[in-house]
Order: sequence, then structure tokens, then C-alpha cells
Amino acid sequence: MPAKGILKDEEIDYLVEHTLKNKGLVSYKSNPDGSKSPYELNINYFDALYEESEEMELNIRKFVSAYAIASAMKGVPGIYIHSLLGSRNYYEGVKRTGMNRTINREKLDYDKLEKEINNPESLRHKIFNAMKNMLKIRTAHKAFNPKAKQKVLFLDDRVFSFIREYENEKLLVLTNVSNEKITLELENTLSESPIDLLSNKSIEVNNNKLIIRLKPYETLWIK
Repeated sequence: MPAKGILKDEEIDYLVEHTLKNKGLVSYKSNPDGSKSPYELNINYFDALYEESEEMELNIRKFVSAYAIASAMKGVPGIYIHSLLGSRNYYEGVKRTGMNRTINREKLDYDKLEKEINNPESLRHKIFNAMKNMLKIRTAHKAFNPKAKQKVLFLDDRVFSFIREYENEKLLVLTNVSNEKITLELENTLSESPIDLLSNKSIEVNNNKLIIRLKPYETLWIK
């Protein structure tokens, strides 16, 4: 419902179709004219973003980047526990309770959860550790202070980009929201030796221009 007036009706229809395609559920509300319209999408967030045609590693990067956007923007991010732990749709719970919202409210067994998180090959391990690393970096940098300045940039339709700045620290946040490789050349207003905080890799500088190469769905926090 909060998307009404922000997204077009056809965009909301797309979200509904995508949710159903990814085996999520849709709750509807009755309108005064007797018709029904989508009230909320009931689906685990990982599955909401999931694309079956893409490799799992790409889906993981997309999911983490979605939270990287929320974590880098001005304010204090909220992260759902099942997102932090890499949970998937919980169909058994919906069958048991008869409630659509149970799909992302699974009660987890601690021992099983611990085993999965400690398994480097598991989805939970990959998401949990990527999210933990991201949040650790976020808390260590003043530019992510809730009161820090934020300036949105318009560099490429496929790149969500903005600058965060507080006191003497300035960060450039870039997220490739497409499944394409992208190269950007930007004026370097950061430092002589800029690095991506998330990967700890250096960013190429040529004639005082940042040469930025983004993988599909990749996020860079450049300092």
C-alpha cells in the first residue's frame, strides 16, 4: 500500500506477477466498488528478488546489494532477521497456520541454523557473512552517520548512486541494479588512492578520473 502514488499501477502489477511467479502469495483488500486490489506481497525478501534464470551467486549479490543501498542511505536501516540469516519462503508454515504472512516467519532450530551458517557452501553462510561484513564496515565510517549529508547522483540509469559526507569523510556509493557489466569514468573528488571498502580493492585512477568497473548487481562503497 505505501507504494500507491509512487509506483505506477503497471509497476505494481509487475511486482504482483513476479511475486506469484516466485511462489509467493498476495493478500488483497476489498474496495468500496466491490473489486479487490493487492494489499501486501507475502514473500521472503530473497525470493522476492530471486531470478531462476540467473546463477545463485548472482542472486546472492543482488540480495546483498539491495540491503547495501538501504544500509548506505541517510537514516538508520532496519534489517529483518530472516534476511540477515538468508532464509527462503516457508511454505510449510503457511499450510499449518493458513496465514500468508507465515511465509517469512519461520521459527528456526538453533542447532540446524548454526550448522548451516558454519557451512561455507550454504546460502545462509554466504548471505550472513556478506551482510555481517557490510554492517561492520558501515559502523566504522562516519560518513554513514544518520546525520551525514546525502547527495543523489544521476550517472547511469542502471546505477543507483549517491554521496555520503560527514565531517572529514566522504564516500561514493554505487550499486549496479542491472545484470550487465558497467564501466564509469568520474571526476575524482575523493583521494589519490581510492578504495572500495566492501572488497578492500583499489579503484583505478587515470588523469584524475575514477575508472569504475561494476559487475552485475555489484555495490561499491568508495572512499
